[in-house]
Amino acid sequence: MRGGIGVSSRKCLGGECVNPQLPNTKTGVYTAIHEFFIENAAKKTHLDKEEIKRLITSLAQLSFETYTKKKYLTSEDFKDYSCSAKVACQIGYLSEQVSINPLHSATRYSFGHQILQEYLAATHLGNMDALRRKAWLQSMNVAQIQNIVIFLFGLLEDEELSDTAADIIEKMQFQTWNVFYYSCSQSHLLFSCLSELVGDAMPTKMKDAVIKKFPWCIYLSENCPLRCIRGTRMIFSHIEKENKTRMKEQKISRKIGLVFDLCSTEDFIPLMKQLVANEGVSSVKLNRPKEMDKLQSCLAALQAGHENSYVNYIMITKPDISGDLQDLRLGTIANTMALIECSDVKFSLCFLKAVKNQDRLQCLIIQACNLDNECFEMLVQLLKSVHLKRVDLVNNIISCANRIAELLTCIADLKRLTWLAISLEIKEPNEKENLKRILKRNTVNKMRLMNCLFSQELCETLSNCFPIMSSLKQLVMVDSRISDHAGFHQSLSSARHLYNMESFSIRNIPLCEENLDMLCEVLPKMENLKRLNLRKIQSRNNGRLQSLFRSIAICHGIECLTLAEMQINNSMMPSLCEMLNSLENLKNLTLWKNELSADALKELALCLKRMRNKLKVLDIKENEGSTDEAVVQLLQCECDNILYD
Repeated sequence: MRGGIGVSSRKCLGGECVNPQLPNTKTGVYTAIHEFFIENAAKKTHLDKEEIKRLITSLAQLSFETYTKKKYLTSEDFKDYSCSAKVACQIGYLSEQVSINPLHSATRYSFGHQILQEYLAATHLGNMDALRRKAWLQSMNVAQIQNIVIFLFGLLEDEELSDTAADIIEKMQFQTWNVFYYSCSQSHLLFSCLSELVGDAMPTKMKDAVIKKFPWCIYLSENCPLRCIRGTRMIFSHIEKENKTRMKEQKISRKIGLVFDLCSTEDFIPLMKQLVANEGVSSVKLNRPKEMDKLQSCLAALQAGHENSYVNYIMITKPDISGDLQDLRLGTIANTMALIECSDVKFSLCFLKAVKNQDRLQCLIIQACNLDNECFEMLVQLLKSVHLKRVDLVNNIISCANRIAELLTCIADLKRLTWLAISLEIKEPNEKENLKRILKRNTVNKMRLMNCLFSQELCETLSNCFPIMSSLKQLVMVDSRISDHAGFHQSLSSARHLYNMESFSIRNIPLCEENLDMLCEVLPKMENLKRLNLRKIQSRNNGRLQSLFRSIAICHGIECLTLAEMQINNSMMPSLCEMLNSLENLKNLTLWKNELSADALKELALCLKRMRNKLKVLDIKENEGSTDEAVVQLLQCECDNILYD
């Protein structure tokens, strides 16, 4: 195990430190503090340094064994250890407090800061037998012991580091299923760990674990520290090497997307330049650009859409650029162009002009944008691209809404279309016929109907087409209204023929009781279902909720289940637990914004303990009991990651 200021303070990610006396890793800083305590204690106690180190080793064992059990220590806790409470205070790790109440006073001890206890616990864990260390780590939720995990990466070396790091990475959840709730400290724990390593070197076993487990997307937010950028650069360096090997073996390349928050003060340009020649980049999303020059600099660094760049998927989200606009610095071979939440018509037009220059456009995504007549005319032209496979046009504000039929006509002519997301209200017979043409071609495997009106015309079209849509694997219906409940009932009934469905979502569409009954009847027919997302779809009726749970329980292949804003209360816990016990493949469970108390969540913890496989992610945010620390600790023992209030 590494130790001492001479080694740890000299670790740098990018090369040699300018000043070797200034540690630039967390382990280096606390090793320096540790050494300071030893020096200071030797002067105060007149003990030699080796004796002080022996005492600290004993204190480290105590800190490890009480880490998750006690906030304060008493003299009684030290009786089995060679380091007394008095000596621990003299060394500097502990402070003494006198607790006074009307009946008696008592002396208790606490660490100056919890991270000091975590450092000592990590040193004890690092000196532990490898099998015992592995068993302890496997029993813990890494989200609960983040600092200990980070210190282990800085303290261990060689094979011990490689084996322990691989065990830790296996338990990490790098990309939460419900990404919007994760802070940088939760989702980027790996970056903090990698920042403790010497240089860019990564043991083979650790590298293999990272490559195997890493997420499909990295989000660099405005709150990310510099270590997140450094960690990302390390990841992409190893992905690049891995992909060269995979190419020789004729295997599919490993790819990761990147999201850059352009409100950040950190400099992303060096990382962006690294992506140009890296086959491992799948997409680049630029969030919240506020300056045209900064946006242009990013596009230039990425060389997006150019022959020499692997960056050919560009998404711009929430642009808020004032002043004069310029033609975007893009090449001509981007295959995916996306603009999300753009309120400025001028920027929408600027973006669409850049899309028009792309010769190999396969995916066009325009969501929640303001579009005027000129934008609409350009959109119609873009939908005539022969290469288009994905069209995503939802929640846009179009000044000429009466011309939506023209868009459907263009989409119906796309022979290669496999992914359709659209907002529509069918008003004219030709709109219905064009939608029918699109669906009956049976090439669409992903469909999202968002902010639609489920009228008689739309429901009839879906009812007629679902039985022949064997290619459809993902269906999302969200934020929509139903004007024909009987027609929607028939559409749900026809959905039983979607045998290859893997992902099914109904969100924010209140269903009448008859339609909820039909949903219960249809779900078990979807034999390949892996992801089910139901949110705010019914009024309070425990009897029908029980029927829904029984229906879901038959879907044994479900891996991800969301039951959000479903008014699930304490009385439903027995039915909920019975359902969960039947879902042997379940990995992610979201119970966000229901009505579960602390007692109900304790019952859930017992249920999860009985399940064969441990959950990867559990979301209990905005439930009554989700603020109870004791409940959260119980649940953390039964799942790898928990989202709570």
